Amino acid sequence: AEPDSCHDDDEEVQVGTIHIDFMRFDVALNLGFDPEEIADNASHDAITIYEALQEDLGRMSYGMNQDCLMVSHFSFEPPYRGTTAELGALRAALVGLSSGVSRAFLPMGVVLPDISLATAKDLNATALYFDKIGFKPLKLGSDILWLDMEAGSFWRRQASSQ
Repeated sequence: AEPDSCHDDDEEVQVGTIHIDFMRFDVALNLGFDPEEIADNASHDAITIYEALQEDLGRMSYGMNQDCLMVSHFSFEPPYRGTTAELGALRAALVGLSSGVSRAFLPMGVVLPDISLATAKDLNATALYFDKIGFKPLKLGSDILWLDMEAGSFWRRQASSQ
């Protein structure tokens, strides 16, 4: 519950919303569809992620290592925005969906309302904020962050306000 509010300790209060897409490129391939075409039809972010996976992992044929998560919506109410509760909720959601997944992606356009107006300083500050739970830029100049969910540090790390 919000600070200084009249909520019962057992009452549920929505403080934010997270939507995470489970991207199964291997399923498209197994069903006879071109995973690249599926990604391209889904969104600009999905095709960027698909292309990054191809660069990193080679042609599609490895199955599960291509499965990944993409955060497609992330918003929290002002008292919780920028707090360890916000990062903890994202981390918990990713852990809950982690079975068979090796990577998670967070397009910065999901958390920056108008990314076209964002400065390099805004992008750096956003990247540093999500680094607290292990996200890193996909590559230099990229507006997509990625998280290695196979790294032991992800499983040991807790959201912190450092």
